[in-house]
Parts: sequence; C-alpha cells; structure tokens
Amino acid sequence: MENVNHSLAILGRSRLTGEGWTVTEHARQSDEGASATKLEDTQAFRALDRLVKDMEDGLDHPELWLLLKMAVEEGNAGDLLVILGALRPLQQPKVVKIFDVLEAFIQGIAGPRDEAIAKLRQIQAQDRLCPQVAGALSFLMHHGRPPEISAPIAPKMPTRPPSAGMNFPKPRGDSFDILDMACFKAALDSAEQYEKHFLTCPAFDNDLSLLSKALGLAQPNGLFLEFGVASGRTISHMARNTPHTHFYGFDSFEGLPEAWRSGFDKGVFAQARLPIVPPNVTLIKGWFDDTLPAFLHDQPHMPLSLLHVDCDLYSSTKTIFANLKDRIVPGTLIVFDEYWNYPGWRKHEFKAFEELLAETGIQAEPFGFVPSHQQVGFVISGRG
Repeated sequence: MENVNHSLAILGRSRLTGEGWTVTEHARQSDEGASATKLEDTQAFRALDRLVKDMEDGLDHPELWLLLKMAVEEGNAGDLLVILGALRPLQQPKVVKIFDVLEAFIQGIAGPRDEAIAKLRQIQAQDRLCPQVAGALSFLMHHGRPPEISAPIAPKMPTRPPSAGMNFPKPRGDSFDILDMACFKAALDSAEQYEKHFLTCPAFDNDLSLLSKALGLAQPNGLFLEFGVASGRTISHMARNTPHTHFYGFDSFEGLPEAWRSGFDKGVFAQARLPIVPPNVTLIKGWFDDTLPAFLHDQPHMPLSLLHVDCDLYSSTKTIFANLKDRIVPGTLIVFDEYWNYPGWRKHEFKAFEELLAETGIQAEPFGFVPSHQQVGFVISGRG
C-alpha cells in the first residue's frame, strides 16, 4: 500500500479513504525525479487510453484503473512510468505483462521507438494471445496510427466505412494463425446472427454504457444480481450509478471452475481477496449451486429486475437459469458479458440462454449490444 500512496502523492489529486480511492484535485506539478515529457500527440493519448482501458478487467482494484486513467489525462510520461512501477507489485501475475506493454509503449512515445518496438516484439514472442502488444506495435511502427484494438463504435453508427481486408488476419510464414482465424470466423458467425436478429438493435460503445442503459430500463422493485464479480469493476459501476439500489454479487473468487477456451484455463480470474465495492453492494462468496438456492430462499417471491451474467461458461450460466427461471418476469433485464463474438461462443452463455427460452417459453427482445466486443442485453417481453 506504500507504493500506491507514493503514486497518489506524485499525482497530488487523490486520497485514500476507508471506502477506496476518492479524487480530490488535479495534479499541478510532477515529482522532481520524474521526466517532464508530455504526451502531446492526440493520437498517442487515444492509443494509451485504449491500452489502459484494456487493463481494467485485470486490475485487482477497479480504482487503480481510475488512477492510471487520470495519469493518462495528465499526460506526463515520467509520472506514468513511476506510477506503473509502484502499482506493479500489487497486481496478479496475469496483469504484469500488460504493465510491461504499457511501459514499453510510454517509453516509445517519450523516447527512442526502436528500443520500445524491440521490447514489444520480445513480449509478443512470449505470448501471442496478448492483443495489447499488437496495438502498441501498430502505433509505434506507424508513427501515430492508433492501435486497432478496443476501438469504440458510436452507438448511432453500428457500421464502418468499407475498407476491405484492413483487419483480415494475415499469414505468418506459410500458414494462417489458427487463433486469429478462429476469432475472425466467430466474428463472421456473430455478424450473421446480428443480421438475423439484431439489425435494428442500438449499438453501445462498451460494456459500461450498455449496463447503464439496462439500469435505466430496469424496474426498481426487484433483485439486481451479478454473477461473476472478479475485480468488482462492473458491479461497482452499477452501484455508483444507482446508489439507492442494492446489488448482490455472486462469485467463488477462485476463478473459472473449468477451462473455457485457449488462454482461459481453470482458475483464471481468481482473486487474492474480495474487491472493495460501494456500500450498496453485498458480495456472496461461493459456487453458484451452493449459494444461490439459499439466497433465493431468503428472498421469497422477489422478481428479478436486472441480471448481469459474466460467468463465461455454459455450466455456470445453466446453474444460474435453473435457479432463477421462476424469478424472470416480463420487464426483467438480462445482460450477457460473453454472449457472442469469440471462438466457441455458441457453446456457452448463448447456449444456456437459448435452452432457457426453449424450455420455459420465455420471450426476449434485445435492447442493445457492443459491436466490438461480446456483450448483449435483452429485456423479457413475455412468457409462454
């Protein structure tokens, strides 16, 4: 925690309270030992902002992402490097690689790019599944071209100007990368699903804006549940946006109970400790099939207002619906975090939801989706 306090002192704009980080004022000066290099390139700002945003899910504290975000806005490369160094020991090993990418990227903007590119290529050779590396390399090698990762799409513009082949996977040597092609194939399959069932559905920039829309549509007198809390980022976002609503977050905090897909083995997303969340959030630790029945027993006849499904796996999603199907009523909002747009998407949250609809006669209409990621939201319109 001393390292974090040092980072906060550098910025001079945050303080630590009993409930987490609270922003107090903007930084006015840099630490004497830090470089004063300013990240004045507008595209550099955007690229760095995207890289930092990609870290949000992996940070143990969602507030630490806010700290980095504030440092990006301040635009001092020296401060950013010092803060990254201070925060690194507090994170889980899975996030350290993203810290390495950020450090190399910042150094490449503020100093010699050749050294930064070489470091990024070394990281890429160790982990070809890390999309942040490709984005950082793209920016540094093209001198200002922002990375093509996590690019937001405006809600009112669900389509992009035609640019044939711009993002098509390229062969490495004499073969295409199977993982790249699997992602591209999943995107095509998801696009067909979009054309059949979501053509007039509003598009949202990211998962948080979709969840905010769901909160605006949800009936107030019901249960607000999240399954798959991890760092607490999304449930904290919802709770802060609706402080008079109480949220319940379910998670074993031991990671995935089984392997999901390549790069997501059993135990991924495990948390060393429970996340810090707003006071209107209750965290319920344990496996869903152990904790959910007892919880519902204590909440008799309470309908479901909002359900955020962020558990990735078919088995976990199936367990949720088996217990909650009688609480799903017309007006219930269900937001999936991994509904489509990844290899194997038809075998997990999507499959469990399709089975629920077929078995119960529940009717659902989409109210929004995130075109550049995997989130989709539905409102229940009736029951058969």
